Amino acid sequence: MNSIFHIKYFLFGIFSLIGAIVFAQELPENEDENNPEDVTKNDWQKLGFGAIEYVQPITTGDNNFFGLGIKGKSGFNIRAQLFVYEHIFVSATIGTSYFTVNDKSLVGNYNKTQVNHQYVNIGYEIIPVKNVRIGLSFSVFGQVDHENKSRTNTNDAFQIDDGQVRSYEGYIDYMLNKEFAICLNYSYRNDKMDIVSPPEIQSLFERASFHNIGVGVKLYFGQSAVFPTVFE
Repeated sequence: MNSIFHIKYFLFGIFSLIGAIVFAQELPENEDENNPEDVTKNDWQKLGFGAIEYVQPITTGDNNFFGLGIKGKSGFNIRAQLFVYEHIFVSATIGTSYFTVNDKSLVGNYNKTQVNHQYVNIGYEIIPVKNVRIGLSFSVFGQVDHENKSRTNTNDAFQIDDGQVRSYEGYIDYMLNKEFAICLNYSYRNDKMDIVSPPEIQSLFERASFHNIGVGVKLYFGQSAVFPTVFE
């Protein structure tokens, strides 16, 4: 559970930093209007963005219990991202994905699984053409909780499995204007699970693998990355 608290504090820190730096960036906004290089850079350099995404999880693999016994339904993510230095960024994501059980004989006597995740990525963004932004990233730490739920005629029951997020991600944004974008996201999740099972099937429960395909909207803000703003 310590990872959850760390990520919550990280998110709080991101939003506090966003507020302070955006306020600071508003002050010199018109100082360099006559400098064509700065105007060009300001067209693409941002402090960060906030995003909300709908995702479709697709389980995969014949060597893990997710690929063999569980099917994805839907999900969502809320994401905050800061550009640390020009194209280099750090992002924090919280979200939930929903799954149904196909094979109770393998995964256990429950009907559905709710996957709650919180994690931090580092990555790099490029702008190949005007209005298009492409980013790649990977997780550096994070926590995932699987809430396994069963329903009978008399009551509902649930059991929780913990693990660590392992995520490899990419996004493509199309800028509608200087602040708003629509985005297409992809991630491959290969989470490391802390599940204890009989030795003969333990290897099947060490990982939970699935793809996430998502669409969403983003609000970009700010005029420069964190470190240039701090040190210039």
